[in-house]
Amino acid sequence: MPKIVHHVNKWNDIVAFNNKKMLIAGLFGNALEWYDFILYANFAAIIAHLYFPNEKPVTALLLTFAVFAIGFLVRPLGAVLFGYIGDHLGRHVALITSICLMSLPTLLIGLIPTYASIGLWAPVLLLLLRICQGLAVSGELNAATTFLVEHAASNKRGLAGSLVMGSAFFGMLIGAALSTGLTEWLTPVALIDWGWRAMFILGGLTGLIGLVLRLKLPEPACFEKQQVIAKKMPLWYVFKHYPKKLILVIALTSIMAVGNYIFVAYIVTFLVKVQGFRLAQANVINLVSLVFIILLFPVMGWLSDHWGRKSIFKWGLYGFIIGSLPIFWLLSQQQFYCALTGDLLLCLILAPIAALIPTMLAELFPTYIRNSGSTIGYNLCLALFGGTAPLVSLYLVHISGSTLAPAWYLIVCALLALFALRYLKESYLQPLQ
Repeated sequence: MPKIVHHVNKWNDIVAFNNKKMLIAGLFGNALEWYDFILYANFAAIIAHLYFPNEKPVTALLLTFAVFAIGFLVRPLGAVLFGYIGDHLGRHVALITSICLMSLPTLLIGLIPTYASIGLWAPVLLLLLRICQGLAVSGELNAATTFLVEHAASNKRGLAGSLVMGSAFFGMLIGAALSTGLTEWLTPVALIDWGWRAMFILGGLTGLIGLVLRLKLPEPACFEKQQVIAKKMPLWYVFKHYPKKLILVIALTSIMAVGNYIFVAYIVTFLVKVQGFRLAQANVINLVSLVFIILLFPVMGWLSDHWGRKSIFKWGLYGFIIGSLPIFWLLSQQQFYCALTGDLLLCLILAPIAALIPTMLAELFPTYIRNSGSTIGYNLCLALFGGTAPLVSLYLVHISGSTLAPAWYLIVCALLALFALRYLKESYLQPLQ
């Protein structure tokens, strides 16, 4: 019995919350936003057919991923907006704003007519709604991380940040699971006619639950103490006083950005369009891999609280340098279990990086500029590397004729991050600034 009480007390120390509503609100909203955002990647092949009709399937798919990328190119603008909101109006105000700005466009994507009905207006409306989603998601993960890390006990920040990234991938998992279920249960005609739309409508309506959960969240104590010195022009202030840290954020996050979006947005489409897998098979591979990486995230966060952020982060970087080519060789074998093994290996080396990036960025900046600094740096990197990763990967395969081409892209990003890691100070034993 004492052991049970001890473990319960340790969990209370981990989150250090007065009530668990804060944890649920932060993680639920983040999961929901990523469910909404990643649906586009899950149904990219269908969206390409309905909104970008073209005699060449590769061209239609490239246009579809270009819209996916544009959703990321607006993220620096969203970062400035949500950085300002989070540092001036409050962490919880940023969380409320982001979930509203995500849920409504998600609902509308499920309702807009196709190219066959309204012509060019269809892809234009899709583009505008993806821009709104890009603005929303640019503020969500960093705002949720800042909120939870500032509430967490000082020796549990790595775990707190890993839960945020884990909740994002959990949202992707729900999207992948429902997508897989639909492709199995519905006929291809029903899936194209209304099945994919139902997923977007469900995500938009579920946003109301997240909104209710977030309406009355208390601010972290450290934020309330330093809110008075929050800067009126955070973009200018961050670039003037923290340029080296911004460059460091971009370099460190590059491998996570490319790795994450190759994993969640490229591989399924690659397996279907290039390797000839059925969509249901590719979705099963993605589903199993998502479960695996979600289980790894809190383990990596916990390890970083005991052994340090840098040492755990290095595991992932070395993994990408050594393992990227074998992983893409496995993905290219046109065999289900080879592809599954390759995807699981990718999860194993991606987890130490993706789990720690949120906390590492939050610990780089002082409280009064934390939301702006981490959000601006993170989203600049995502605009450069994240949203373009599927497009670049598909293009590299197309021009080189080699399905291994994306592996070299990952290796270059891993080497860049490994070089940048030399200039990062270890922070897991230090109090927040």
